[in-house]
Amino acid sequence: MIIVAMVLAVLAAVIAPAVTAHADPCGPGSNPVACENSQPGTPMNQWYSPSAWGDIQGFSTAASVTPGQTISFKVDSPDPYKVEIFRLGWYGGNGARLMPTSPTTIFPAVTQPACARDAPTGETDCGNWSVTATWTVPSDAVSGLYLADLDETTGHGFMPYPFVVSDPTSHSNIVVQTSDQTWQAYNMYGGDDLYQGNGPAPDGRAYAVSYNRPMNVSGSNGIFGSEYAMIQWLERNGYDVSYLSGVDVSTQGSLLLNHKTFMSSGHDEYWNQNQWNAVAAARNAGVNLAFFAGNDVFWRTRLSPSIVDGAADRTVTCYKMTKMEFPTPDGIADPSGQWTGTWMDPNGAGIGGNSPQNQLTGTLFDANGYNAEAITVTYPYSTDRLWRNTSAASLQPGQTYTMQTGTLGYEWDSDVANSVRPQGEIDMSSTSVNLTNGTLLKDYGNTYGNGTAVHSLTLYKAASGALVFSSGTVQWAWGLSTLHYDLATAEDPVQEQATVNLLADMGAQPTTLQTGLVAATQSTDTTGPAVSVATPSSGATVPAMSPVTVSGTAADAAPGVVARVEVSTDGGTTWQPATGLGSWSYSWTPTQLGSFNILVRGEDDSANVGATVTIPVTVGPQSCPCSIFPNSASPAKPDSGDVSAVNVGVKFATSASGAVTGVRFYKAATNTGTHVGSLWTSSGALLGSVTFTNETPSGWQTALFAQPIPISTNTTYVVSYLAPSGHYSADANYFAGQGAGLAPITALQSTSTSANGVYKYGTATTFPSTGFNNTNYYVDAVFQ
Repeated sequence: MIIVAMVLAVLAAVIAPAVTAHADPCGPGSNPVACENSQPGTPMNQWYSPSAWGDIQGFSTAASVTPGQTISFKVDSPDPYKVEIFRLGWYGGNGARLMPTSPTTIFPAVTQPACARDAPTGETDCGNWSVTATWTVPSDAVSGLYLADLDETTGHGFMPYPFVVSDPTSHSNIVVQTSDQTWQAYNMYGGDDLYQGNGPAPDGRAYAVSYNRPMNVSGSNGIFGSEYAMIQWLERNGYDVSYLSGVDVSTQGSLLLNHKTFMSSGHDEYWNQNQWNAVAAARNAGVNLAFFAGNDVFWRTRLSPSIVDGAADRTVTCYKMTKMEFPTPDGIADPSGQWTGTWMDPNGAGIGGNSPQNQLTGTLFDANGYNAEAITVTYPYSTDRLWRNTSAASLQPGQTYTMQTGTLGYEWDSDVANSVRPQGEIDMSSTSVNLTNGTLLKDYGNTYGNGTAVHSLTLYKAASGALVFSSGTVQWAWGLSTLHYDLATAEDPVQEQATVNLLADMGAQPTTLQTGLVAATQSTDTTGPAVSVATPSSGATVPAMSPVTVSGTAADAAPGVVARVEVSTDGGTTWQPATGLGSWSYSWTPTQLGSFNILVRGEDDSANVGATVTIPVTVGPQSCPCSIFPNSASPAKPDSGDVSAVNVGVKFATSASGAVTGVRFYKAATNTGTHVGSLWTSSGALLGSVTFTNETPSGWQTALFAQPIPISTNTTYVVSYLAPSGHYSADANYFAGQGAGLAPITALQSTSTSANGVYKYGTATTFPSTGFNNTNYYVDAVFQ
């Protein structure tokens, strides 16, 4: 086998054998993984290659196998070849061990028939190849991720093919799921994957891919992108761990109940409904979930049999129905009737979609493509127990600990305050990144652009008591092990210790802890912080449409610390974070009249939720000058993407006599040029115009008329502005079934004969009279 010398030199420089002395790794109190890793390893130059190369091709006929079973391989090679079976792990820094029962046969050259191809889906299935080699798994084999290295004896080709040896009888502390569906989604063998190629989708992608193919995956999306780095670190430290393939979790999900912690790592992007159900059921039964992953649980798939031989669960189908939506369709619906788009896409409601993944994982995908940023930890996040026994724990106000470039990448997630955000979830870091390479997700999986995203490490405690952690990044393990594809990194003792700390809280302890790390104890804290509210006072009356400051203090019993204070103004349906911890505040702008309860609670760094404090208040009429929309209102779509010059406006009326003193509009940063605001009668008579000056880069802008313009009660008017460069805000269907604002000024609800949300294209100020999709363009009047 030929290995690039430079790769080996880098690996030799960054990987060193363990030097810590430990008790007998095979003695009492040990576990199979620690014992297995005490065996002599195999030098890396005999097994490691992050990608296949040369002429040989092949695959295993199953994603996983159990001890005592036989796994078959189908190989195509123009030269004689050998099959060597390696178990991946630590092995004193060698990283793998050649199995003693690995085949020693030199297999003859073989030419396999052309693979089958399904034109409607673009699937390539090589299940029609013949079996050329087998390996019977020893009955005492230790569960793990194994490699079948297919190696031409002439040195003309090499292909590592991964498979799992699972153990259904295992009750290990941790069970690791491999990202095998994602491997196949990026596998270009046959010319197509779920992203590109010669498939039936307009952009060339396939709608289905097969496990029955040789592995043609780049290092970033294969096991050596970051998945292996986590496995190597776990085994180096002697964690009691076993392994399941994604197919195993899909078909034998109840096995997760045999373990304390389920782990997903790396790039675990493609999940099917059975996987989701199994992992959610495990969490609800008290099994901890550790997502050391990013862009995970993004696309919903379904498994089906091979199109060649009918073998179960050998086809991964994902029509990516999300990509059929606005602005242009580029696919067809999954003919099964199931949703195979993104999990979070509301268009899949009722058939498998409309399930944002953060309700399970805690985070939601944000940064796409290739990104290489660094996770940052600032004070007071550094006081959280995750960072105990690290240098980050000593940070003072204003200080930051910055991890290595690439640890935030290559795709990553954010903590999003949507309606399914887990109750009581805390953030343990915050990293704000201005993405200028067009990789920020703008919708449910169709549109990407520039903008700012905020990454956080998150933790929540389920009702069962299970902890759920999300690293929210594909490459967390780059700080744990140096053996990975792409950028070179060093081991980061802060990340390593934080991982030890987290797993300890999940009931998993290392037996061969590496030098420099400290054993951690499991949290015994079960009580959340106490909060008190200073403002507003109980029973207070506050004005509508004006900011109300909710403030107070919070404290947690030592050794815990307050990790988050949050406020709900909708009866506990949603919770929003307050600013500050010991002393905290939150700004609430009520938009309805009546009696309300302000709810406040705190969470500590063990993810315990404290008692809720209730403050009843009455919201009275707004005081003027007043507007339809409060300053806190913001569009779901700040930039329509339309670049044409246009006048956009809104119809409104008042319930009291008075005057319009100015025009407001919400501005995206891309909405440039000179803006002119206007007030019109409902028939199009211009009552006044004003040019905006001293604008801010984005957000609400206001321009006042030279003189107030009197208007009549209960009479329809139109307020508009000229957007000379387009890029106006536009939320479709906003005025369908509802108006906006509170007396004395309100925007009208659309009717069958009079749509609200009006526009007219042109470079000059013109009366906007045409409605489209009941769109709110976020135009407003100032009324006195």
